[in-house]
Amino acid sequence: MNTRLFLLLLVGVAVQVTGVNAQRGYWVIESNVNSRNYTIVRVYDLSNQLIKETLLNKKVDIARGRDRRMLDRMLKITMKDHEAVMARRSRKNLKGSVPSGL
Repeated sequence: MNTRLFLLLLVGVAVQVTGVNAQRGYWVIESNVNSRNYTIVRVYDLSNQLIKETLLNKKVDIARGRDRRMLDRMLKITMKDHEAVMARRSRKNLKGSVPSGL
């Protein structure tokens, strides 16, 4: 009985950790209530750091599947680009810190 409960808890924790790791960031949209002919999209990483801000010259409705997919694609591309930039910076910093005599 105790081993089943332990396994259930272990599986539950593994699923939650996978879900968090699978998503690398999130988007937030902002639009004017009076004039909804534009939308500001902000992309953040999981540390709540602003990665990118984009002005779209159209109304975005997150209830529409097409708009949600567009925002999700924007998030995926932005996070992929951001991670590539951070990896290049990390490699550059590592090269600069290696003593030249080695």
